[in-house]
Amino acid sequence: MNNNLFLAPVIYSPSDDIKNIDHSAIFINDDPFVLLGNIDDKESSRRAQLLLQKTPFIRAIALLGWHGSLKIGNICGCDVNWCYPKSIITVINQKEKSRHVAAIFLHDQNQTLATLCCVHEGIADIFIPGTSTLYEYYDKSVLVQLNNPGIVLVQ
Repeated sequence: MNNNLFLAPVIYSPSDDIKNIDHSAIFINDDPFVLLGNIDDKESSRRAQLLLQKTPFIRAIALLGWHGSLKIGNICGCDVNWCYPKSIITVINQKEKSRHVAAIFLHDQNQTLATLCCVHEGIADIFIPGTSTLYEYYDKSVLVQLNNPGIVLVQ
């Protein structure tokens, strides 16, 4: 395990660069739901495919009231509604004192999905294999109370 890296949910207002690149994305029906990085980065598409294979992730989406056909595709950031801050997963490197965006959740203002991705070991590994999860840093009872008690149902 890499103890220098960990994932954290953060509220984020994107830069103009993020708003104007083409992103790999997960869509619900034709609505972009999660942006996973530049389409030129093959890892972005791989992360999207792996997320859709994770039952806890799929169940969490349904528990939050989102229903429809899940699919992977691409979208230009210029076609995304950026009118309010977005929930993201950021990878924090303690040793280098740096961070980078790993995923942008377009409809997760309460950070429920972002938090799930940071605490669920099987999902966190999609973003950075061997990454420390928030679960290792916080008492589980505190995490259960975050935003939506439905998170208990997907563990």
